[in-house]
Amino acid sequence: DQNCSLLIEFELQKGGKKYKLNPQRITKKVDESAALLEGTQIPLAALPELREYELTVMVTDEIAKKTASQKLKFFVR
Repeated sequence: DQNCSLLIEFELQKGGKKYKLNPQRITKKVDESAALLEGTQIPLAALPELREYELTVMVTDEIAKKTASQKLKFFVR
């Protein structure tokens, strides 16, 4: 088992405005081949406009000092 220290940040973009959601920090021992499943909730009341949004998830491995990110566009109708 290896130590794992991850910082997971969530950013929601609406038009030209960006909103940072609560980050998560994960520190635990995991098997080298293990997959970690994490997420966050976004209340629909926080997305009052029917439009396109973009969610960016950034994961930083604080031990290896590497960051990866992924973007996802979604629509509220």
